[in-house]
Amino acid sequence: MMLLALLSITLFTCKREEIMNNPVSSDKTLLIGQWDSYESRSAQTAPFVKQIATNLTIAYESGITFLDSGTFKPRYYAGGIWSEGASAAGNYSMQDEQTVILTYFSGTKDELKFEMDLVKLDKEYLWFRQHYFGIEQEYHLQRVH
Repeated sequence: MMLLALLSITLFTCKREEIMNNPVSSDKTLLIGQWDSYESRSAQTAPFVKQIATNLTIAYESGITFLDSGTFKPRYYAGGIWSEGASAAGNYSMQDEQTVILTYFSGTKDELKFEMDLVKLDKEYLWFRQHYFGIEQEYHLQRVH
């Protein structure tokens, strides 16, 4: 009986540590879908502000849609209404387990790559950090249902 209790505690502790140390799912198909922002902060030590962001990337969007075609579209929030760009803003790819690369103006002299450092990715949440113009920001988005 004591051995069973000890084994249960060990399994629970290992699982909890696995969740805490690896918040990004290895299933990258989870990225596909519509995501809307709900809170953000401007530095790792700053508190989160519960509001819809308006500057996730260079497109000044409030949300983002990842398509299974490898493209992405901006989502905007204005006047209490969410809308989505009619065409793709660019392509995305996974650089590694923790980094999504957004490519704007692909193949042109204006091509720009934007890194999203994943903090959390699961069925409901996409959290990422970005370092743009030397400023670190973190955004929390939730899946649109």
